[in-house]
Amino acid sequence: MLVLTTRVATNNDQWDSLQPAGCPYNKERTRMRISKKALAILKQTSAEELMEHSGAAATKEVEQVTSEMGVKKKKLVDPVFGELIYSYTRAQAIKDGVLVDVTKMAREAGFTCNTVVTQALWATIHEIPENFTWESIEGRLWDVLWLARMAAGAKHNRGKSRLTYRLKLNTRNLDPSYDQIVELVLDVGPGDHGEIVVTIGYEEDF
Repeated sequence: MLVLTTRVATNNDQWDSLQPAGCPYNKERTRMRISKKALAILKQTSAEELMEHSGAAATKEVEQVTSEMGVKKKKLVDPVFGELIYSYTRAQAIKDGVLVDVTKMAREAGFTCNTVVTQALWATIHEIPENFTWESIEGRLWDVLWLARMAAGAKHNRGKSRLTYRLKLNTRNLDPSYDQIVELVLDVGPGDHGEIVVTIGYEEDF
């Protein structure tokens, strides 16, 4: 197994000085690709300082490229947490059905960015109780999105990245005169590429 330090080194001698004792590595099978920005920092920083500040900007500019069985693989290395093993993207979640893209109707309701609802909320919208056969999936989804937009625009919610709101959504086969109220969460955060996205669902979905 190849184990590497995440600190920056420009030659084999520095590798020897930076490598922790008892931590094996293979210099022949490893090379470092250093950006111009990181190289400029290296010229002004000693190896000792790099060891002391392993989370510095120069470290973030380093990309490890290893060769295993003749195949080159890039590894993302975080200066604090180390190598990124796996990430589940929003696009994958939509493809798997964990999130459902409702952006088209959300834009009609006033949202200007990609919007999804969680799988659990999507199931609720589709499960219309027998006593409410006049309701439609489109109408129930519209209520969820429109009231979410109203909640997001409320003065007391401005500037919040996550908020809760309540709406009437019939989920049980009760008397129509009884108001069935559910509480939902609207979360605003970064998407796969740093763009602003909206996710709506139950508190337990987040």
